[in-house]
Amino acid sequence: MKKYALFLGCMIPQRLPSAELATHKVFNSLGLKIA
Repeated sequence: MKKYALFLGCMIPQRLPSAELATHKVFNSLGLKIA
């Protein structure tokens, strides 16, 4: 399984937590791991 770094910046976790959650779900469904 490949690992990828995910840079969210400072705004995504605070203002768009749903975008962060969606990204994690897509990565999981593709079999990718976030480092």
